[in-house]
Amino acid sequence: MRTILIAHDKKENPSLLQMAFTESNINNPIFFFTNGLELTHHLVKSLTQRQSLPAFILLDLNMSQIDGKATIKELKSNSVVKSIPVVVFSTSSAQKDIADCYDLGANSYLIKPDSFTKLVEMITQTCTFWLDINCGQ
Repeated sequence: MRTILIAHDKKENPSLLQMAFTESNINNPIFFFTNGLELTHHLVKSLTQRQSLPAFILLDLNMSQIDGKATIKELKSNSVVKSIPVVVFSTSSAQKDIADCYDLGANSYLIKPDSFTKLVEMITQTCTFWLDINCGQ
């Protein structure tokens, strides 16, 4: 089973996301990181150990150290990891943020929902697409 990587600012509760994945019956291994720097370091380490690429990355836009936009730019500039789908997951609905993320190479942009039920539905649909329907890798 391919992994799912989640970079999500530690100010918010990652266990809520974990619960949403559990509620969605997603059994893939999930690794949480609190910023883009941790995420990119993990990917470099995984590549040196010849581990398979993750199924997709769920990426918060507003994080400390390296924000989501800088992380997308970093990921998409690396010839080995640029094929990993990057799904931005943000509270921002600003058209500039959305356009910037797509211009940098994001594969999808999701606006965080306002309820746990909607979050579970969003996670279910996202995972159905990137784990079951999409044949990009």
